[in-house]
Amino acid sequence: MKGFGKRIVFFLAAALLLAGTASANSAPPDCRVAVTVVNGPEEAYYLDLLEELSETVRVRDGKGPKGLDPALESLTRQSVPEGWQACTLSEDNSHSFSGDVAGENGVHIFHGWDMPREFRVLVVTASGESWVSEPLAREILNSSVRVDWEGKTVRITPKWVALGIQFLSTLIPTLVIEGLVLIAFGLASKRNWLVFLVVNLATQGNPVGYIGASAGAGGIWDAAVFPALPYTGGAGHRGR
Repeated sequence: MKGFGKRIVFFLAAALLLAGTASANSAPPDCRVAVTVVNGPEEAYYLDLLEELSETVRVRDGKGPKGLDPALESLTRQSVPEGWQACTLSEDNSHSFSGDVAGENGVHIFHGWDMPREFRVLVVTASGESWVSEPLAREILNSSVRVDWEGKTVRITPKWVALGIQFLSTLIPTLVIEGLVLIAFGLASKRNWLVFLVVNLATQGNPVGYIGASAGAGGIWDAAVFPALPYTGGAGHRGR
């Protein structure tokens, strides 16, 4: 009975952890694009993501984030190609989308649920030099982009590499925390460890694969709410 009691307590603790995780994940998923600039300009510059305007794309009509250099901000706005809009400079850093156009050590983070699926990267320096990348497709929730300023090239991390990193970033902390719970309740037998590992690989792997694949094909809400259903089109989806 003593071992049975430990198992009951363990499963109750695990249920509480899962309930907390489910509650935290009930909010809209947050998309993220990290842009790293290498061989960057020696002068001040701004970097923003551009979204192509179309009938299905929301026009961003905000005034942009506060605290930017007025002259450089004006140059950046003037460098936006016709038919496109600057995502960050046309928002108010709200919960739907925000970005760091100034960056820190060459890294610019953009995040929010209103992230465009297809975008271009715009870089503008204080002296007025500008460069716009080719269109890039965001296929997963967390994307990484590398811009070589000197070579004027851009590269986005391959989908399955990014998914692997995302998978490990969620799996490893989960294994550590739940493994400590397993040890604390004296259930760290070889059989329990095997079941524990298999269950976590299944539960962590499926959501990452579904959301990663669906975010590119059917949009963020399709991935979050109906991950297993194919996209059939229709109104309400941006940037089709």
